[in-house]
Amino acid sequence: ELACVLSQSKSKEFLVSIRSMGTFSAQRVAQAFGGGGHVKASGCKIFESPEVAYKQIIDACKREILKD
Repeated sequence: ELACVLSQSKSKEFLVSIRSMGTFSAQRVAQAFGGGGHVKASGCKIFESPEVAYKQIIDACKREILKD
């Protein structure tokens, strides 16, 4: 119900596309990184190494899923 696609655009820069089909907010996940959009479709950038970027977005998604 919550999906993220990370595309590396430069060294230590990832474009993140976040989509939600359920009750989770893609917007809240994106806002954790200074991004924005809509509840069902949002985006942001993460300026980190691949390992750190993946961990950060996964952790943000977990926080959204477990918020209740």
